[in-house]
Amino acid sequence: MGNQDLEKHVEEELRRLSSQDFYRITERLRAVIDREILSRSLPALEYQCPVCDGGEFVRYGHTAAGTQRWKCKRCGLVRTHCQSGGILANTKLDREKWMQYIPLFLAHVPCSAVEAQLKVTHRTAWFMRVRMLEAAYNELPAFQVKAGCNTQIDEMYFRESFKGTRFDTLDHPPRAPRTGKDIFRSRGRDDERICVMTMVNDGRDFLFDVSCRGPLSSDVAMEKLKDRIEQGAIVNTDRHFAYPKVLSALGVAVHNAFRSEDHEHLSTTNHIDGNLKAFMKPFHGVSTKWLHIYLAWYKWLRCFGTSDIATRHVASGDYVHSWRSIRTMGTPFRDSSFNAVKC
Repeated sequence: MGNQDLEKHVEEELRRLSSQDFYRITERLRAVIDREILSRSLPALEYQCPVCDGGEFVRYGHTAAGTQRWKCKRCGLVRTHCQSGGILANTKLDREKWMQYIPLFLAHVPCSAVEAQLKVTHRTAWFMRVRMLEAAYNELPAFQVKAGCNTQIDEMYFRESFKGTRFDTLDHPPRAPRTGKDIFRSRGRDDERICVMTMVNDGRDFLFDVSCRGPLSSDVAMEKLKDRIEQGAIVNTDRHFAYPKVLSALGVAVHNAFRSEDHEHLSTTNHIDGNLKAFMKPFHGVSTKWLHIYLAWYKWLRCFGTSDIATRHVASGDYVHSWRSIRTMGTPFRDSSFNAVKC
């Protein structure tokens, strides 16, 4: 049977299938193709002993939980995992688990679903997400507004969140624990708001910057904009008091300040802010110390989430925090005693 005859035969068989069977077969084929693409995209692991820098290991039995143990041929160090590069470093999960997780990460799947599908604990599912997010954060392109280009700047506010912090261990907690799920806060006490600046340029590139706690000030605006907006740029903002002095000092060609009611002039930033709110809603609140990487996750998915580049970024990227360092992490805009500090 020639190729053309085979194609006709396959088409005839597919036409006979019901819509449910056709959908089921399509999903299976897509899973097989994605699995093959991911396996080819992930870099080969290069194990290295953290003691002697040796690169040769031999299998050395299993732990009581069934995890493979490895022994360095040079110094005899026995480990349940081997040092590698990127997010796969120092992980007890096998390569197959990470390969299965990458499509879930690209699909914005919550930790509870990852926990059920990969048969891992909720804590492990969350930590896998953090490693992925930190790797993706380092791959984002820099935001820049050149001379003659147009940009829109606006602010949005999140509730300050201490998610993951045990208030019962603090002598003087900053406030009573919050039980509501509304993580966005446009009005209310200034000391409970985290200001995020949203910037969009002519090329539809955008940026979210966790700027300060409370209202945006001129000093903070200058710090955030001085390396991103060149002289001669055209800037559209609302009538916030912080922008005129800063943009004048930066030498922009035109600064248009619109009222809050004039939504059409800041429609692009408003549209992106609305999509971001829908993106963040399933998390029911994000800790302020992790807010920047969750905002970067949204941009990263918009830039790379549907391409093979995404897999390469995740597989070869570097993470920052381990479980030990997470325990000692501070909270942005707070000192070690959780007292408010200026940006």
